[in-house]
Amino acid sequence: MASTGNGVDMNDGRGKEDVRLKKLANLLNKYGKGDFSERFQASAKNDPIDHLGQAVNEMADKVKNKLSSSDREMQHVKDVEARIDEARLRYQKLFEGSLAPIFLIDPSDHKIVEANHAAFELTGYKKQELIGENLAKILPEDKKASDELIKNAKDEEGFVQQETTLISRKGQSRIINANYSNFFYKDKELIQIVGTDITDQRLAEEERERLNTELEAKNIEMELLLYTTSHDLRSPLVNVQGFNKELLASLEDLNMILQEEHVPDSIKQKIDPILKEDIPESIDFILSSTSKMDALLQGLLSLSRLGREIFTFTEIDMNKLVTNVIDNFEYQAQEENVQIDCSDLPPCKGDEMHINRVFSNLLGNALKYLKPDQKGQIRIWGEKDGKMVHYCVEDNGIGMAENQLNKIFNLFHKINPEKQGIGLGLNIVKQIIDRHGGSIKVESLPGAGSCFRVVLPAAS
Repeated sequence: MASTGNGVDMNDGRGKEDVRLKKLANLLNKYGKGDFSERFQASAKNDPIDHLGQAVNEMADKVKNKLSSSDREMQHVKDVEARIDEARLRYQKLFEGSLAPIFLIDPSDHKIVEANHAAFELTGYKKQELIGENLAKILPEDKKASDELIKNAKDEEGFVQQETTLISRKGQSRIINANYSNFFYKDKELIQIVGTDITDQRLAEEERERLNTELEAKNIEMELLLYTTSHDLRSPLVNVQGFNKELLASLEDLNMILQEEHVPDSIKQKIDPILKEDIPESIDFILSSTSKMDALLQGLLSLSRLGREIFTFTEIDMNKLVTNVIDNFEYQAQEENVQIDCSDLPPCKGDEMHINRVFSNLLGNALKYLKPDQKGQIRIWGEKDGKMVHYCVEDNGIGMAENQLNKIFNLFHKINPEKQGIGLGLNIVKQIIDRHGGSIKVESLPGAGSCFRVVLPAAS
């Protein structure tokens, strides 16, 4: 056995080093197999083998971290792929189940790559008849516009929209609102077109426009007829009124002649009742009838002018306007012992002259239909409600039966035929308020008075 002068066994030292190197080799072998569970244990000597073991440990840590990071990245890739597959499956279900027709177009040649059930329903084509065909097969009239939209959708990476005409297999035209957007499908860049069939909506709009135009023409025709008729009827009416006056003058002359002495008493007795009773009664009836007809024609003329008048909308100080209206009825209110109260009124937006006409009519009606056996009370108040203003003209008059409430705004309707007027006032009031975009209604009970509620646009 070899030994040093100090009695140290050299073979024993080399044997221990061999064991340490063998352990280090075993660790490297494990690391090569991907097992990084152990590390080299350094001795107290801090010799070159310890230094080598430390370097191996550091290398193992780095490799393990690298492999862990790589595993995480691979797992992340797998998770992303799973989510993509899930999204594709979800899209496929939405694609097939959508009620809106969907077409997938290849932007390179504008061929239809895919379409859903709703698309086949709308076009009338079977799948094998449509897939692979150019988009122009169903959008022939809009090919240039459609090509431009496909290009824009691809370039802008957003979506563009156009109302276009689709031609079905049977040659029927359908108007669709088409949204073009960039879309990736099965790893290929496509253009997705989602359509909404608005044919029925457009036809309804066209029909509504036609009816509105026709109604406007009828209204103009009616207004012209009303104006012409009312104007032309007044001429013979004025003649009748003029000849009535001539008859009255002639009647006076006959009465004077009848009083002359040379007229026999027998003649006087026969003619006197005719001249003093029969003829005057007939003339009075003619005058009364022509006055009513004149008032009616004047009302019809006023009604016809209302449809042609231009309304000027401004902010109206309702406190000032209603005060002026009340002042105009002051004498009548004092004569009939009527108390009129008006609270602070919010302003509105409208044509001042016509709104004055509305409240003049409502206040006049309130005074006209008060109870004769009690003190009359009329209250005017208002409040703002969002973009509208509500006003109320309330009285304690005779009121109305329920069956009257829906008729009072009709043309020529009168609550009491014995009262003055021709039944046009409230109809004109309603037309004025309608042209302001407002509304009017009445609440009333017999013997309990009435409340006319007027709604107008609030002042901005």
